Amino acid sequence: MGYAYDIIGRFWFMIPSCFLLAFQLGIVPFSSPRFWLLCLFRAFMSILINVVHVSPLIIDYVKSESRGMAMALASLGLVLGELVMVSMFALTRKMTMDQ
Repeated sequence: MGYAYDIIGRFWFMIPSCFLLAFQLGIVPFSSPRFWLLCLFRAFMSILINVVHVSPLIIDYVKSESRGMAMALASLGLVLGELVMVSMFALTRKMTMDQ
């Protein structure tokens, strides 16, 4: 990815990926009755998150002494976000629409 970032530029990877990720998160509920579509959306979401997560902005804007800590915090945020998402789905599994 680093080579592509240098040739094409960071903007054409980062900003469209963030907008596509936001759009895709907005249309995920419409995949409701079809599990295969949800899996497809989730795979596409993983690709977009990795494009944003492997950004060279940490290398550009963080001092060399603390780059390891910055990458560790970014990775920890990604893992904890996944954990929270799975926990929320598990908690809402038994909920019904009847009130």
